[in-house]
Amino acid sequence: MGALKYKLIKMASPLKYPEIIHFEGTFDTKNPSIFKGVYYNLFSQNNCYGKITGDSIVITLLNKLEKPIKVIKGYKNEYPKSENYEEIVLKIINLTEEHLFNPSFLKSKDWKNFKSRLIASSGKMEDKLELQTGFYAIARDFPFTHYNLIANRKEQENKTNFSLSSIDKSSCLLKIKSFEGDRLTIDTLIEKIENNQYSTLIIDLRDNAGGSNETALPLMSYLSDKAVTGGVFPNKNWYKEHKTPPIIHDYDEFNEFNFGTLEEFYSMAKNRNGLYIRSLPGKSYFRGKVYILCNENTASTSEVLIQGLRENNIGQLVGKKTAGAALSGRRFHIDKDLSLFIPVNDYISHKGYKIDKHGIKPDIEVETDALKYVLKKIDDELTVQQNSRKATISNN
Repeated sequence: MGALKYKLIKMASPLKYPEIIHFEGTFDTKNPSIFKGVYYNLFSQNNCYGKITGDSIVITLLNKLEKPIKVIKGYKNEYPKSENYEEIVLKIINLTEEHLFNPSFLKSKDWKNFKSRLIASSGKMEDKLELQTGFYAIARDFPFTHYNLIANRKEQENKTNFSLSSIDKSSCLLKIKSFEGDRLTIDTLIEKIENNQYSTLIIDLRDNAGGSNETALPLMSYLSDKAVTGGVFPNKNWYKEHKTPPIIHDYDEFNEFNFGTLEEFYSMAKNRNGLYIRSLPGKSYFRGKVYILCNENTASTSEVLIQGLRENNIGQLVGKKTAGAALSGRRFHIDKDLSLFIPVNDYISHKGYKIDKHGIKPDIEVETDALKYVLKKIDDELTVQQNSRKATISNN
């Protein structure tokens, strides 16, 4: 960032050291392999303790209550610079210019500045963490989300992203950690909700960063007895010919997506001008009361679902304002360690609302626990109903 800017940032923020990661501590006099100290990661810091064994180190980070929150393991690695970061940076730039959904941004000062700064820094980079940190530092103020330089995914065990639990005989909680998964999973839970004849459904989308419409659309179908148009995902073909986002009357120029896998979604989204999503009525639909929980980490597919429900007067949104990160992005391979995630489709809701960089404000804002708030609301409504029945019986 340059010496002058670094000094100014250091004066106005918690930044203490120029390194991305910096830690220091004191060794135990009785056991010289054990130490206590402070761990700095740019603008954050934590007390820590750790152990050094040979060329390896283990650092345990502590929270403000001095409770362990994270373990970091590392090893001494003295090696000459082996990566060609100039080549990697050029690949990042070329991929972005080829696939970004809005070509007009590539003519902006922000993009030209990004290119020149990243290219100028590439010859000085020592490792990929430095590359990633520099990337985010320059790109963080771009007028769109879903632009990330990320580590390649490792094979993971199948995670349960969907769970259903009964609150009482008439109410249930559908927790969705992510919309990653296949349609069978959500269909199975919908069948359980239907079989138990619940009258109140709470859908918890807090901390749900998104996923695939393969699982979101069946849920939308279950919550309405009518076809629901969720919104449109224009690609670069649209923005090459138009300066403004599409409106409802333009949907004929887009593909319709109402069912399919993530790869099928991507395939349709890159053809013509993109696609619009539409959920079709299912075999059954939920007739009871619906609450949707959200917070500042509710993003992407979750926001698309929420906005679709809101525009069709389905359910009540409770919690905190959502992340404002609703585009369609794809992962592009850079090398064995890194991939570039690029927004390849914009998103505009059916009624013309752009969620990205704006977010969705809930119907009921709750700063504490939104679930507790809804449970109390349900309990209070049940008490009122019971008292009303008692009064009716007494009067009779």
